Amino acid sequence: MRVVSNDAELEAAIMKDISAAMDLAEKKALATMHKAISDFYAGGYPSVYQRTYQLSNTPEITDRKRTKFTASFLAQLNDHGSYTTGSRPSMAQVLQLTNEGSAPGLRPAVGAPGYWDWADVQIGQDFDSAMKQYFD
Repeated sequence: MRVVSNDAELEAAIMKDISAAMDLAEKKALATMHKAISDFYAGGYPSVYQRTYQLSNTPEITDRKRTKFTASFLAQLNDHGSYTTGSRPSMAQVLQLTNEGSAPGLRPAVGAPGYWDWADVQIGQDFDSAMKQYFD
């Protein structure tokens, strides 16, 4: 057990653990996003087109911040860019299509939709798990 002598040491010790927990939560969130996309791809194999696997490159951790009293990050799928195949949909359209199963003007996706809905819940659980490792 750590011993602290004053408020400043206590604050520093807490933030050290929060930062470590957030680092762990980020790693878990990134792994969850990659698993979710892998699960989408495992949901079927197209016969009309070849997969480009560009969706696999969308998971990212952004807006990582650590201050004296706060820590945060954003786990998201990068919706910038577009496909150069088919009707050349934007990545935002592809994310909608692959998660919801349909998007205006696009053919249905071949895969298992709902992956981001699952990942969103799982990332919350990843965060809770990471915090419990340091604060339980």
